[in-house]
Amino acid sequence: MGAADGGRPPSAVPLRAQREAIRREHKLRIHYTDAAGEASERLIWPIALAFCEGARVLAAWCELRGDFRHFRADRIASLESLGQRYPRLRRELVDRWREQLACGRRSPATRC
Repeated sequence: MGAADGGRPPSAVPLRAQREAIRREHKLRIHYTDAAGEASERLIWPIALAFCEGARVLAAWCELRGDFRHFRADRIASLESLGQRYPRLRRELVDRWREQLACGRRSPATRC
């Protein structure tokens, strides 16, 4: 970490792969480690990349949780595009995600 990257932790997976999945509306399989150090595999529908509270985050619908989640980019250990489009339009998912954020329905897992 240094001045060139703004002091942010590096991503294990190139952001380009995440952006490509968002653009193509493709499902991803990720291996993720949460703040407590617990590893999990998730099937997600990525909808947005953002910068929140000093970290890059991938906003996505999580099939395991059946809800929107924010995944810190630096905690994604691996990523695989399944080559499958998710069943809803990205635009619709983004609208639902924004509604949740606006309504204050932010569980600890949904916060950045």
